[in-house]
Amino acid sequence: MKNAHTTNKAFTHRPTQSHLNPAYYILLFSYLLVPVLTPNFYTLDSNGPKFAALALLNLVSLLVIANDRDFKQRTEIQSGFFRNFIGLAYTLFIVITLLSFFQAYNLPESIINFAKLSSVFASSYVLYVIFSSNRDYVLHLCIAFTLLLLFECFTVFYHIMEYVNKNVDSIYDIKSVYSHKNVLSAALFIKIPAAIWLMIFGDGWKKKLGYFASFSGAIAVLFMSSRAFYLGLALLIVALTAFFISRHFFIKKNITLKKVLFFAGLFILSLIIFSIIQKIFYPVNQDTINRINTGVVDRLSTVNQEVEAPFGRITIWKRSFKLIKGEF
Repeated sequence: MKNAHTTNKAFTHRPTQSHLNPAYYILLFSYLLVPVLTPNFYTLDSNGPKFAALALLNLVSLLVIANDRDFKQRTEIQSGFFRNFIGLAYTLFIVITLLSFFQAYNLPESIINFAKLSSVFASSYVLYVIFSSNRDYVLHLCIAFTLLLLFECFTVFYHIMEYVNKNVDSIYDIKSVYSHKNVLSAALFIKIPAAIWLMIFGDGWKKKLGYFASFSGAIAVLFMSSRAFYLGLALLIVALTAFFISRHFFIKKNITLKKVLFFAGLFILSLIIFSIIQKIFYPVNQDTINRINTGVVDRLSTVNQEVEAPFGRITIWKRSFKLIKGEF
């Protein structure tokens, strides 16, 4: 009787969910495909057309949501975005960006950056509303993201085979539908959490799909020789470990050491496979001279070369901190 009472109580306090809305599915898959399929139109900033398309999609999405009856009736969704950590973080970004206009040295560039950030902010709000209205949207979008991740992974694997066979001159030439290999690396990396979500919360074939896609995604990111996302994979493992530990102690979910080691083992195995292919099969070419097609440790060590470089990444970061402090 106690268990039944507890179950009924939990059911009573479970947040209500809206009916699945076909229009919301169209919006979700538009957010999935628009940044990928929008061409760069040979613009100086290749991301400009993509942000413009995203802004237009945001306008359409906000109109759809504003006319949704469930959204009008559920006030907890309307303002919920501004009462959670992610929403507050995005709001803080907007405020900081507005304040930065007082220290702007290039006003047009500041306006462009503010427009980009506002587009991301609006997209985050729209996605929050959709996911909060019914949790099934999360599952379905994770499946779509994971399938797209696998497609992009196989694209990378195909071109790496061509690179090994010397039909592709440089890893920089591997960029799929994106403008640069680092953009492709980012596109791969941001989809891995969707596969991890299926890996943790999915069941049956969805869990297996998550395992396979996470493993494939990690290998593909390593192949792209992007130092930022090498570090990102390491931080992802740390974040997953922290998630499992907090879930075990605070939510009282039984997470065994064996499961934690299994998840970490997937990423370690991807590193081993990449290292073997890089050592044995990679050709000696201009990438080798520039240390682009080297191992992970050797690739990360090239960051030191940028410490004093006039256009190096570290120099740019230092200049940005000085700008924030108003030293220029």
